[in-house]
Amino acid sequence: MVRRWVLSNVVSSEGLHEILREGVKPLRENYDLRKENVLEAGEGYILSV
Repeated sequence: MVRRWVLSNVVSSEGLHEILREGVKPLRENYDLRKENVLEAGEGYILSV
């Protein structure tokens, strides 16, 4: 089963990359951030985990 989480504070791919650059460790470890697993969803992104 695939769980999806919406990061409503991420409004662009640049914002997503900024979060990763800033070293949000749980995000890096728990999410699969390959392009095919990141779906744009209005004001945020849905990430498959």
